[in-house]
Amino acid sequence: MKKRVSDVRIPKNMPVHEIELANVTENHPLKDGNFIIIHSDNKLCLNKVITKYQKIGERHAHINVGVDSIDSFSYVSIHLYIYLYRGMFTQ
Repeated sequence: MKKRVSDVRIPKNMPVHEIELANVTENHPLKDGNFIIIHSDNKLCLNKVITKYQKIGERHAHINVGVDSIDSFSYVSIHLYIYLYRGMFTQ
């Protein structure tokens, strides 16, 4: 996904920081319960982070703290909402 994110066109008047890092930084960590927006295959999706996992040894373990780098986790469990029209999303 990192490669495709850099291809997203953003209006010049809209300030978006750290897009290549999915805006997951030390100043903006990804936490359980956060909402994220994904635009993929011409669909706008709103996602709520349920939990995150990190590979430790041969197993994946739950991370219960904020993550400040997208390279820090191996899986992210999300609740997906797909945009329908006029501010309405599926559930």
